[in-house]
Amino acid sequence: MTWGTFRDESTTDWGSRRNPARFCGGVIAITLAVCLLPATAYAEQESGDGDPGSLVLVVDASGSMAEPDGRGSTRMEAAKASLNRVIDELPEEARVGLRAYGAEISDGAGSCEDSNLLAPVEELDRDALKSGVAALQPLGNTPIAYALEQAANDLPDEGPRSIVLVSDGEENCNVDPCEIAGRIVERGIDLRIDTIGLQVGSKAREQLSCIASAGGGTYYDVEDIGALPNTLERLSVRAARGYEAAGRPIVGGSTAEDATAMEDGQWLDTIDRSATKTYELPDPAGGAVFVSATIRPTMRGLAERERIELSVLGEDGQPCTIPVSAAAIGAFTRNTPVTATSILTSEDLTECGGGNPILSVETPDTEESKALELLVVEEPEVTDLEALPKGSNSYQVPQLQAGGSSAEPIAGTPSFSGAPELEPAVTYSDTILTGEALFYRMPVEWGQQGVCEATFDQSGTVAGALKGPDLLVRVDTYGSNRGAFSPVDIEAASAYYDGTQAVTLTNATPEVAYRNREITGEVANASLAGDYYCAVFVNRSAGDAEETGEIPIRVRAEAVGDVAGEPDYAEPPAAENADDEASDDAAAGGSTWWWILGAVVVVAAAAGGLLWTRRRKDTGADQSAV
Repeated sequence: MTWGTFRDESTTDWGSRRNPARFCGGVIAITLAVCLLPATAYAEQESGDGDPGSLVLVVDASGSMAEPDGRGSTRMEAAKASLNRVIDELPEEARVGLRAYGAEISDGAGSCEDSNLLAPVEELDRDALKSGVAALQPLGNTPIAYALEQAANDLPDEGPRSIVLVSDGEENCNVDPCEIAGRIVERGIDLRIDTIGLQVGSKAREQLSCIASAGGGTYYDVEDIGALPNTLERLSVRAARGYEAAGRPIVGGSTAEDATAMEDGQWLDTIDRSATKTYELPDPAGGAVFVSATIRPTMRGLAERERIELSVLGEDGQPCTIPVSAAAIGAFTRNTPVTATSILTSEDLTECGGGNPILSVETPDTEESKALELLVVEEPEVTDLEALPKGSNSYQVPQLQAGGSSAEPIAGTPSFSGAPELEPAVTYSDTILTGEALFYRMPVEWGQQGVCEATFDQSGTVAGALKGPDLLVRVDTYGSNRGAFSPVDIEAASAYYDGTQAVTLTNATPEVAYRNREITGEVANASLAGDYYCAVFVNRSAGDAEETGEIPIRVRAEAVGDVAGEPDYAEPPAAENADDEASDDAAAGGSTWWWILGAVVVVAAAAGGLLWTRRRKDTGADQSAV
């Protein structure tokens, strides 16, 4: 590796883990895989010893489940077959419960409170789960709201929690299940509700979509249980898109005196609003230390703000440099990681009293403990500073040459650490949901600009489902230190999309130059060559946004320009790659959840089909994302 080039090796290339096109599977199996990989699976899964999460499956046992499924059996028989296949393959760490509604009282008194727990949410008991499945018999009404309330009580009070509701009809007990779903998710940010509609009509589909939206989850529409097996591949890959925090485990101190030493690499801690985390950084000597801290905001309200703040502490424990902060504002940014970055040199630390710098990290708006990713890159002194090109914050967005007609499948991820690489001159196909941000990485060398292009393709499904305002879509770029760049051409990087016609967006990084760090502002994030990032985003501005389903996208990226301006360093790097150890630790952690994904996907092959209709050491910079 050429020093000054930062490569992110902590990624998981889900795009390469594709299954054969003939692969097909059951909706229950796949949705269970989705929910066993919750979006809030943070640091604990990466270290391999945390909370594996809990799930309760709520199954409709009303009389209508006895109707034929179009494949020679009933809806209930199809659901039971898929459930049993999944149970056989669950790992020992799984915590899954089973609840039914409408199974014991056909009608009349008590039928609107007819919901019973067939298997509790506890350490895996396959026999209990299968006995519960065997007991499912279609009989009564559809008390969805009551069943949801009971399912929420089945789950533990903390940790990643999911409810999956399976129904072939709407609530018929004069209670609004959407309102109940909204109340349930208020119990914790790491609780979500997904819904499955089995051959439902328009009224039931609307209600189940509303429940999923209010519950922070997704609605899955199953019209023909044996149809469209190609949809499975996309959905199985999406199940692997839980937020993936990565790094070597570390526990920060709370004061300058007990700061935890932190060297080159990627590190993983946890933090909440009551904590100040402190770390002892390497001495920059004549070089520099790049440091960044990343959290994933999880606020829900449109006016809520979530912030991360970095300070360097002096001998007296007080900040001795200008603090740096980054923030996300509004629920529509809650799935986008927020990173505060800083570049420290000896000159920056003259007021700090000497010795290694002490980094202080705070998240004053965070309601609960969450993953804190820390990235440290130690850079030696350069010997040819005056010969290097000066930095510039003035740049344009180069236009890429027209891409080919074919596209290779890829699966972007909602985190930096999981982002797959976009090879130059290759067009990739993916899908994205409203409220989702998908990240991809692209190598960019000295003197080059990273250019990202995303096309949101025409979609009749989206056009038909979208009843409110058009969706705001955009493409963003980030530096190798994960600091964001504001678009220099906002009209080229964002637009409104309604599915009736394709929309193509383009954004670019500044030209990568060592002396960009001499400039105040975001351009300093382009001071190191290495892996830069593209992010594709679809706005979801309110909790009751329409469920548009998957939006087809095409993405591509290229490093544009001649390689030039590589600095000469006075000494070689301390390690060949700052992220190698983080990559190893990340691969070791979280194995339970990736195993569940693989197991469920394999099981699903035997089941029915599915239709699944910003920044740096600037002067007090507020690096907010909006």
